[in-house]
Amino acid sequence: VSSRLTMNAGVRWEPWWPMAIPNKATYTFDYDRFAKGIKSTVFINAPAGLYYPGDPGYPGLSGMHSQPWNFQPRLGLAWDPTGRGRTSIRAAYGLSYEYVNGAFFQNGTIAPPWGSEVRQFSPIGGLDNPFQDFPGGNIFPVTFDKNAKYSAYGGFLTHNYDTKTTQVHNWNLSVQRQLNSNWLVSASYIGNESAHLWTTKALNPALFLGTAPCAIQGVSYPTCTTSSNINQRRIFSLSGNPDAVYLGAVDIVDDGATQNSNGLQLSSQSRFGRGVNINANYTWSHCIGIPTSGGGLPNLGTNYVDINNRDFERGNCSSDRRHIFNLTAVAETPQFANPTLRTVGSGWRLSTIWRVQSGSYLTIGTGTDRLLDGTSAGSQRPNQVLQNPYGDKSLSNYLNPKAFAQPALGTVGNMGRANILGPGSWSLDMALARTFRIAESDRLEVRAEAFNVPNSVRLGNPNTNLNSNQFGQITSGPDRRIMQFALKYIF
Repeated sequence: VSSRLTMNAGVRWEPWWPMAIPNKATYTFDYDRFAKGIKSTVFINAPAGLYYPGDPGYPGLSGMHSQPWNFQPRLGLAWDPTGRGRTSIRAAYGLSYEYVNGAFFQNGTIAPPWGSEVRQFSPIGGLDNPFQDFPGGNIFPVTFDKNAKYSAYGGFLTHNYDTKTTQVHNWNLSVQRQLNSNWLVSASYIGNESAHLWTTKALNPALFLGTAPCAIQGVSYPTCTTSSNINQRRIFSLSGNPDAVYLGAVDIVDDGATQNSNGLQLSSQSRFGRGVNINANYTWSHCIGIPTSGGGLPNLGTNYVDINNRDFERGNCSSDRRHIFNLTAVAETPQFANPTLRTVGSGWRLSTIWRVQSGSYLTIGTGTDRLLDGTSAGSQRPNQVLQNPYGDKSLSNYLNPKAFAQPALGTVGNMGRANILGPGSWSLDMALARTFRIAESDRLEVRAEAFNVPNSVRLGNPNTNLNSNQFGQITSGPDRRIMQFALKYIF
């Protein structure tokens, strides 16, 4: 733009075509079709609401529309405000798209009829006729044609045709200043916003119907809500739709989760004489949002605790470390004039990394299904009954068990996600290395490294399962001192 202002601008075109499933083991579920009794023409025994490749309007072999117009603009500016080349001010923005890994759809493709599973406990017909009282009858022989049978209360992980691609907006502003020939300092603001993160939401959880005696679908229960009648209490089952008997846990991909991060980074690079370099940086940052399963393998029943309140899952990111300080130093011995001393002592390089960081944020779990809705007990959270959740922060009492209580059956605890700070940590690692020249083209390199040099005790995170007798205790930690040695001959 000028002799003191540089601008880089561009756009990346990254169209997205969803992963196709060649054996057609993919599907979608729509509640409106379920309520109207609309069935698949591909699998005639499939419960209403399920659609497969070959059904009217089903997109290809993936169940998702392609997104060919994913354009990603980016802009960068660098300005020398004085024209002396010792100060720079930089700013940048970029939009990127992130895609889930291929394994994301694995648990979706093993649903009935391809992954039917039946568990019969004490069937009325015994082992001679275990399917005597089983809804839909005997599932054998298993077939995968249009007459394929469906087992009762199968699990389905589905998605919408127009599930949006995850977007990541990144921006930064930094100021660098060279104080003298040996010292450079900088201050940077770094931010990002992630939108359309993929998570899962339950469409067919079990409802809490109280603990008094009741009758569900003509069957009497001495306690209306128990773990044994979860499938009978599911939303679809209570609707009276006859096809509900084939639908157990039904979860759908929700693309509405967001995360954002903002951080300040201060850094200094210094050279103290010949052979000594010291770099230091400090980062103060905060990442908050709703966790995504887009980078892993989502399972049924790992959805939001409150299916009507996605924002109840908003909390500190699992990667959030509020404070991080790093100090690195490299020192090299000089070339001594004395031949013997030069042979023995010159050319050794000592490297040091000292790192101090605050702890990660932890989620306290009930360890048991207090909602009795069939979802993962690991995602449910208790009530916090004391303002201070910590004990004396020792190994045996990092968290105070009396600060938490299991919520009443059928209720959601009052605790948020990732709001308990775990122990911080520090580490000191060092390396010593030198290269010896044996001949013109032959070199011998020796290296010794030590991690956690002082062999200090560093604490892991405490047990966060409130149902465990080790709750609040720290029973693990990072490695003690590790030393390794290397010898390399280069010719």
